[in-house]
Amino acid sequence: MPAARAGKGVFGGERGQGFREDSEYRRKGTCNIFLAYDIDKGVRYTKVTERRAKQDYALFVDELLAEHYPDAEKVTIVQDNLNTHCYGSFFTGLQELRAWELRKR
Repeated sequence: MPAARAGKGVFGGERGQGFREDSEYRRKGTCNIFLAYDIDKGVRYTKVTERRAKQDYALFVDELLAEHYPDAEKVTIVQDNLNTHCYGSFFTGLQELRAWELRKR
């Protein structure tokens, strides 16, 4: 069944106008997709989570740096200003020592 279901209501238009059809949206769940793109390598890294929380963001960044950039001394991250995208997220989702390591990187 498509997300937008036609047929909820059909409205007659005035003379000279076509008919208008109303539709209904049914939500079938949500998810969150993290995406990191390395412009130098042309590689994308993604992770799908059930929710969007500071802990999830911190784990994504931690996994990304540990798996793909373990030897990098400094990493530059360009991101939007979503409330979960901040240094405080590291301290919410990780152990304090690891959070400080990421913060300094």
